[in-house]
Amino acid sequence: MRVAIFGFATLGLCLAASTQIPQSLTHPPIFPPKDWQHGISTGDILFGPRPTKTPELMPSLANGYVGTIPGVDNVYLAGIYCKTSLALIFPGSQRCRIPVPAALSVSLKGAQSAGVALDIRRGLVMERLLLNTSSAAVITQRWYAHRSRPSLLVSEIVVNNTVSDTVLSISLDSAHSSPSSDIDFKETTVPAASDEHSQKFLVVSGAVKHPEDGDTVKVVAYAFTPLPTTPLQVPARTSRIFTFISSFRTTLDSVNPAAAASDDLARGVESGALLDEHVAAWSEMWSKGGVEVDNATLGAALNSSLYYMLSSVREGMNWPVGPGGLPTNGYWGNGFWDNDMWAMPSLLPWWPELSRVGVKYRVERIPEASMYARKRKAKGLLLPWQTASTGKEVDLVPFANVLENHVGGDVALLLRNLWDATHDAEYLANEAAPLAYGICDYYVSIAVQRGTGSEAHYSIEGVVPPDEYAIGFPIPYSGVNDAVFTNAGASLACSFAASVAQLLNATDRAASILRWTEFSEKVLIATENIGTEDEFHPEYRGYPHGNRWMGGKVKQADAVLLGFPLDWRTLSAKVRRNDLLKYEPVYDPKGPAMTASMHTVGWLELNETARADQWFQSSQGNMQPPFAVWTESKEVLQHKSLRDEGCYNFLTGAGGFIQSVVYGYGGLRYRKEGLYFKPTLLEGASWLTFRGVNFRSGKYTIFASLSTSTICVQKVPVFTNHMFILTRGNKLQLRHYLDAGTKVHGQSDDY
Repeated sequence: MRVAIFGFATLGLCLAASTQIPQSLTHPPIFPPKDWQHGISTGDILFGPRPTKTPELMPSLANGYVGTIPGVDNVYLAGIYCKTSLALIFPGSQRCRIPVPAALSVSLKGAQSAGVALDIRRGLVMERLLLNTSSAAVITQRWYAHRSRPSLLVSEIVVNNTVSDTVLSISLDSAHSSPSSDIDFKETTVPAASDEHSQKFLVVSGAVKHPEDGDTVKVVAYAFTPLPTTPLQVPARTSRIFTFISSFRTTLDSVNPAAAASDDLARGVESGALLDEHVAAWSEMWSKGGVEVDNATLGAALNSSLYYMLSSVREGMNWPVGPGGLPTNGYWGNGFWDNDMWAMPSLLPWWPELSRVGVKYRVERIPEASMYARKRKAKGLLLPWQTASTGKEVDLVPFANVLENHVGGDVALLLRNLWDATHDAEYLANEAAPLAYGICDYYVSIAVQRGTGSEAHYSIEGVVPPDEYAIGFPIPYSGVNDAVFTNAGASLACSFAASVAQLLNATDRAASILRWTEFSEKVLIATENIGTEDEFHPEYRGYPHGNRWMGGKVKQADAVLLGFPLDWRTLSAKVRRNDLLKYEPVYDPKGPAMTASMHTVGWLELNETARADQWFQSSQGNMQPPFAVWTESKEVLQHKSLRDEGCYNFLTGAGGFIQSVVYGYGGLRYRKEGLYFKPTLLEGASWLTFRGVNFRSGKYTIFASLSTSTICVQKVPVFTNHMFILTRGNKLQLRHYLDAGTKVHGQSDDY
């Protein structure tokens, strides 16, 4: 998507996007309406047929508060969970399903679809409709989850009858939505909040039937405008917009959700500018930054992924991004490491405030993490593998996943990157510190001392790493010992916690600092063939013995994560390369897309662009055309298996893809000493721009082409001694402490 380029006019830069139609994201049998073709050519709009056989592949709508997919009979609200179970045995928690109000499922009787579009820039899903008449009227139905009025879902029917000399009569229909089995809804009618409206609103309210264990009973209400009982009339030579609104509220934010939903609906009806407000809010979102490239196909792929990710996040809504995002119940809408490792880092360069919502969720549930650690006879904070409303472990199959205790290290990595990116003192003291301290106390408490003398080290035993096939052998789910990713994550977490305590002058933590530092330096990082050309990191001590139940296959990227995102301090280029080559042949070809994204980053770190480009193309096999909807596996029809749950709108994969562009082709790294960029052009592009990258209190834009790189200071940092480092290839190109108004160029002969 070619978004508006802000802050460049005074710098004398003029950048234009390609008008090539993104063929890989369109469906050839149908042709886009003329008024959408320009948006398609610039990558702002994705167009294709309505996916009737797999409606989950329709573009989704969400705003961080409410989400749905047009044509799918579900609405979900952030933070509303209920108890579920697997075969009536293992208790868990899932999103509560809310029926789709008639105002949202409204349709035109007898109309046929002439194509659906996702307008990425404006946050709209649109459908061009044809009536079974000779009318020349142009009819479009559009849906949006209002970005600035978060409780509203809006459906509009836009009729252009300006070329006709006759009145157009349109009859409406609405798909029946099945009742919710999760919430005991009861319907009532109440007068509209404003006397100006003679219509009545329909209001439905109910309590969650079976709350998550230990949770309070939540009440959910929604109000919506009823459908007219007579056909819509559009006079000749005129246009009309018919608006149908649904509003949702809960006791998480309202004392009386029914009244609040009704009031929100009334204000929406009175607004007269709902679409303009919504588009302005998305425009403000995009104006904060983004990636621009002179290839519309790549731009559409990247920006649609950002659209889906941003749709599930909202400042002030402190809930983790689940694997399927807010519009779906994928993986029951629960929070996993996906939020901390894959979703939040993809937003950090441009929306650091949104990258903190999952951290705030963890902070608010510190008591539950502390109790969970004590339950496991440990100290500190044990962050659960799977979590929902209360912060307790809600895994449906606990014996299978309770050993995945790398989550603490994943969260600590996000904490560190947020600090290096923002230097927000309030965040450091109130969010990063309590979490980091507790995470490290947990790891130290479960570590086992092994060896003597120079061989003395700490081990973490009986774990399952990100490779979920490493379950142990011969006893399944006995785990493996000294998983390299788990141990390295724990080491970095403790190193970060010690530095935080020192920064905060936490004198009461002096003993802890010594303990964390010792653990960080002595925890075992398994390495084989040390000192030879074949040195590499086994996934765990004794690898691949623990994968025998899965035929020796590896589910997803694991040991290679040492290079990125862990940025492991002693990893040489030789060992980095050996790690990548070691695991490429053993990955499950049906594993998730993040593996390809992480190998893209790895090969780019080693300047082997051809290999990186191949992996980058492979990662996009999980992005389903025509609307670039991510799926957990490459199959169009997702289904549950022993390997995965089969998730649509798989934001975990989208996050990995975004990171492969930002941290791979951009080479961006937030580090203690400064902000690093090492740009590499994407295949098929001649320039690449990272616009509005936040670094501490400053804001920067980096432009790279085949011959030059330019750093522009968009926002002057409060402190001007923050180092910005830009490299090309293996050579240092620019190394500057940037001051106000700095604009630095580097030419091709500099490297």
